[in-house]
Amino acid sequence: MTVRTMSYQNLFAGDFPQARDSVEIGAGQNLPEGAILGKKTATAGVKEKLSFGLSAFTAPSAGTQAEFSFALSALTPGNGTVTLAIADGAEIDLSYPVTTTSASTIDSILTAITALVNADTACPLSALANTTDDKLELEANAIGTEANDYTITLTATTVVLTIGAKTVVTAGTAADPAGSVTLAISDASTINLSYETEVTSASTVDSLLAALAAQANADTACPFEVTANTTADKLELEANTVGTWPNDYSVAMSKSDVTLTIGVKTVVVAGVDFAKGEFFIVDSTKTDGTEKPVAMLLESVKTGAEETKFAIVTYTGDVSAEKLSFGGTDTIATHIDTMRDHCLFIKNNIPVIGA
Repeated sequence: MTVRTMSYQNLFAGDFPQARDSVEIGAGQNLPEGAILGKKTATAGVKEKLSFGLSAFTAPSAGTQAEFSFALSALTPGNGTVTLAIADGAEIDLSYPVTTTSASTIDSILTAITALVNADTACPLSALANTTDDKLELEANAIGTEANDYTITLTATTVVLTIGAKTVVTAGTAADPAGSVTLAISDASTINLSYETEVTSASTVDSLLAALAAQANADTACPFEVTANTTADKLELEANTVGTWPNDYSVAMSKSDVTLTIGVKTVVVAGVDFAKGEFFIVDSTKTDGTEKPVAMLLESVKTGAEETKFAIVTYTGDVSAEKLSFGGTDTIATHIDTMRDHCLFIKNNIPVIGA
């Protein structure tokens, strides 16, 4: 490649050898001479891809219903009543009396009480006459009823009947403790999205992944296409557009009251900018290679939105501090050490004849 012979005297402040070259200046720039350039090292056209691993999942308990029993024995029949009373501390206060005669038996009393309880839609318990063991058994109609939620008593009037104390067969536990897994996606300006799925005793890692992916993909505002990788137990997010970078978005997963191990965000593919050209003004906030200074522009150049141009740069030399410019909010202090490593030495302007 033929490089033009020019002096560029006002750009240099010493006689350190200059290694000049003609390079492709990236599209969409209007750069003055003295601009410090970085070289794009990432391949254009790649979309960012992220993933989370979900593992060690323990589904919450399905819960149990409280169950009670009373033993009835040593019956001496006669005219009187046997009464079952059920109450809680607030709304339930029920009574089921059964009249007894000389013909009554423990089985008939158990059967009669059971019929009354089961016929009452307001009763929160279902009754069973266990005539084999001479027991009255009551089971809560709803999961999550605790043994101490209800006061349950049996009393006998006139009739000689031995009634056993209330026995708790099953204490009862709440169904599907409250729990959820949430995928949150946000950037620093416009995107603030959250996708939450509830966790139950029937949930699996696969079902959680699928539910979160379905919500995200149904949302047109989501900047990612989300895939439930059920083979690897991972949730994968791929940017919808080229040029999305891992540090552009905050992507997090959280859990609530559920035993579930969520892996940290993993960058599978680092997205790259689709801007055309190799050399752009240096900017320390970039992550595509142009955050590092490698050359100084020796002539002003303006490129179109989709057009690149070739211009002369130097990779080495004693460069004049007064002529330097940088991208973003960068200053000489931002890059002086790195420039020195590349043999670009910053000095005050001392014209060198023939430089």
